[in-house]
Amino acid sequence: MKIEKLVLENFRRFVELDIEFEPSLTVIVGINGAGKTSILDGIALLIGRLLTRLPQVSGVALSPKDLHIHNGVRLAPGVRCYLQADMAAEQSALAPNTDAVDRKLAPLAWSASRLRDKSLKIAKMVRETLLEDTNVGVSSIDTFADRLIDAENESQPYRMPVVAYYGTQRATVSAPLKRRNSSTRNNHNGLHFQPVPGGC
Repeated sequence: MKIEKLVLENFRRFVELDIEFEPSLTVIVGINGAGKTSILDGIALLIGRLLTRLPQVSGVALSPKDLHIHNGVRLAPGVRCYLQADMAAEQSALAPNTDAVDRKLAPLAWSASRLRDKSLKIAKMVRETLLEDTNVGVSSIDTFADRLIDAENESQPYRMPVVAYYGTQRATVSAPLKRRNSSTRNNHNGLHFQPVPGGC
């Protein structure tokens, strides 16, 4: 799987963000609070849809905390996240009798949305304000997941996309350190530190 495009609308700090990823490598750089984690969380949320379709696996879904706050006071009427990914290798593995070289497998695109509330006025506002071409729903990724499940149930070969994502909360471990007595030495300039009991 190669992610080609991500669109975030009223998602956390973004009113609208449209990213087209480079085929080989994309690096996301920014200061704290610029939205790097929001971009990764948006991708994780959309790929989570594939997981939620698989038996006995759970993913993540949009929540009220994902709604963008306008002018620091009002929640946006709705949020939408859209992902387009090249999954030709995974799709062609599900149809080994067809020649994938002869036909171009279209990228899969899917989206997730959430309204601020269930009022008709909000639903109308969202239809008028969010981009229409990102409102594609989840049928393409659900169909792909169903084909994976069928292949597994029929003992047929298939390729499963592999995705690893660890949120920023797992990036560091905070453990207060204390200095041991000076008679214990190691290769760190003669000092040895250990975590304080009960510090984590």
